[in-house]
Amino acid sequence: MALSAVPPMMATAARALPTGPDWSYEVKWDGYRALAVKRGNSVSLASRNLKNISKQFPAVVRAVAGLPVKDAVLDGEIVALDEQGRPSFQALHHAELRGVSIVYYAFDLLHVNGRDFAREPLDVRRDALRKAVRESANHPWVRQIQ
Repeated sequence: MALSAVPPMMATAARALPTGPDWSYEVKWDGYRALAVKRGNSVSLASRNLKNISKQFPAVVRAVAGLPVKDAVLDGEIVALDEQGRPSFQALHHAELRGVSIVYYAFDLLHVNGRDFAREPLDVRRDALRKAVRESANHPWVRQIQ
């Protein structure tokens, strides 16, 4: 896999929740879906429509640049959290960032240090994600969803 943004997998509508061991569920954070592509010290953020949104979120770019990996493609969501830790899409959308924290919740890893994980099972990708961000676990701008 080339180190570039790829269209993200998106949720699909269903009449009933699927069940069984092949399914997992995630929190809907009400933020901006973003792929983070790190190449050495260079980082770019791409929206779900593959628009470059790096300039809008310089703190997220700096945080991803600080990850202890040479290169990576992460899938996640940029979220504005208010003082009570609640997501505020309104604040994020209108750039009303006073009193909010911007956080990048990484929930998938597609590539790291020359290894393509895109076709690996989700549990393998999540394990690799945990390892990739372990040293940055206390960084206020990047959080991994458990």
